[in-house]
Amino acid sequence: MKKQLLSTLIFLTVLFVTAQNTFLIPNPSFEHKSCCPGSFSQLSCADNWMQAGEATSDFMDSCNYFPAPIPEPIPDGRAIVGELFTDNWLEYVGVCLPQQLDSNVSYNLTMDIAFNFSDQLLNICNTNVIIPEVNITLFGDINCSTLPFGTTNCPIGFGNWQELGYVTVNPYDIQGTWGTYNINFTPNTNINAIMFGPPCELPLMYATDSLPEDSSHNCMPYFMFDNLRSIITPVDKTELDKLYFKIIPNPNNGKFLLNYNINKKAELSIFTLSGKQVYTETLLNNSIKKEIDLRNLHKGIYLVKIQTQNKLITKKIVIN
Repeated sequence: MKKQLLSTLIFLTVLFVTAQNTFLIPNPSFEHKSCCPGSFSQLSCADNWMQAGEATSDFMDSCNYFPAPIPEPIPDGRAIVGELFTDNWLEYVGVCLPQQLDSNVSYNLTMDIAFNFSDQLLNICNTNVIIPEVNITLFGDINCSTLPFGTTNCPIGFGNWQELGYVTVNPYDIQGTWGTYNINFTPNTNINAIMFGPPCELPLMYATDSLPEDSSHNCMPYFMFDNLRSIITPVDKTELDKLYFKIIPNPNNGKFLLNYNINKKAELSIFTLSGKQVYTETLLNNSIKKEIDLRNLHKGIYLVKIQTQNKLITKKIVIN
């Protein structure tokens, strides 16, 4: 009796520790579904997950629809999701989280990723074009009501969507096979919805007019995803305490002071809401007021990002 009670206590302790160190991703291997997909663009068949924007991401399951670009065996179960990475047609998959991701807590998202060149009907195709590395990007929003968002481009500028983090992938490392990748991130606000897919600004060679056509369709980069896993990682208090910046004044005429305090080298980037980078600079680990002059830019709202190895903070700036 005592031995049975001890075993139960150990089990409950392990269960508690596990629950405290993971955040829940519903249907992480896309195995649960309401229907078998019969073609591409049927992510609605997968439970919980949804086509995050107007560009039509895909759900594939060996119960009926399993096109040629998918490398076999797949990492887990018999279902995956897939996305085309092309300009002006950025495909994402998104989900509302059953539990909130808290601000200033560090998380890790692990996923298996594969790559192939595909035409618009998800047939394997061949091209002599060499495409560069690309950032598989994770986005988050405090509200689930902004999912899906209404464009075929990047979600930045819709609701409160923000970039949480990314992992840089060389597509040729995973062409016709699966690789495991991690995205580490620390949100600066609470997060209740996430999506992942291409970055807001794709490398030039991912543009459809850079890729040759076969007899009927473009031959395009296609990425596939499976087996999402997640943990909460220890928070680096020093890193959190020493990554801070303030824009003075805001709004402004394009000339402003960036008051920042960091203890590690960081990258400063400024983007338009459509994802175009308009300014970049490396910041050294110190505390300083730095003058920045962007008076050559059009009036409007821009995103200012400062990123260290473990932390990303994004703020809006208004130029009028």
